[in-house]
Parts: sequence; C-alpha cells; structure tokens
Amino acid sequence: MLIIHSWHSWHYLYLCLMFDLVPNTLGTLLKNQPNFRDLGGIPAADGRKIKPGILYRSGDLSNITPADIRKMEDLGIRMIIDFRSDREIIQYPTPLIRTVKETKRIIIPDSSRHLAEKMLKERDAVGLATLLVKDYQRVLNDHADDFR
Repeated sequence: MLIIHSWHSWHYLYLCLMFDLVPNTLGTLLKNQPNFRDLGGIPAADGRKIKPGILYRSGDLSNITPADIRKMEDLGIRMIIDFRSDREIIQYPTPLIRTVKETKRIIIPDSSRHLAEKMLKERDAVGLATLLVKDYQRVLNDHADDFR
C-alpha cells in the first residue's frame, strides 16, 4: 500500500473541485487527518479502476495521533510519496509509521505552487488544468524509474 502525502495537496484539491473524483467512502479514518482517502475506484485511462486498499492520499500527517498511526499500520502502508518542500518537511515532520519502508520525494517547485494557488483564487480552471498537466508530465518523466 502507498500513501501520497502532500501538505498543500493542491493537485488533489483541483481534482476534487473539478471532477469530484474521490468521495470519502471510509468516513473519517484518521482523527487528526480527515482528508486521508482510499483512491480505490478512480478510473484509469484504459478503463480499469484503481483497486481499493492499494493507494491512499493524505494531507499533513504531522499531527496524527498514536491511534491514527496504528490505523495506518493496520492498512499496511509501505511507501509514502511526499510532495512537500524541504521547508515543509522540517516544519511539519511526519511521525514514524513502522510499516513504511520507503519514502519517495517528488518536489513540486514553489513557483508552481504559488501559481496554482493564484489560479485557484481566481477560479482559473483552464489555466490550472494546463499547469497541472504540465506538472504531472514532468513528474512522470522525471520519476518514471522510481515507480517501476
């Protein structure tokens, strides 16, 4: 199992606002991180869907409780993909989750973050979609070997 961890989570916010892709089917699974979600059921380009219980997304994990950590361990979370900046990681460290064996870092440039936040405020859906597609393409191109 994998968790995508992004304190700003603007990519996810965009997807939820524009496409309402990820309903909270689990309820509030983590007491101190209500945005923790199972991404199971999201359709892939080939028509298949992500299997439930394989891929999760989350916001800031720095304030999760010991009970939240146990729940994540019970889910078998083994990898975290962290989109936060160095500053965010230092300011909001992720607590130890014993089942996590690997953390991958994918840095989203601050310039992209600031531009995305501006576009969200301005409700510029077309500009934001263009920015996100370019950022996703960069992530895929720069990190393809990390996820084979």
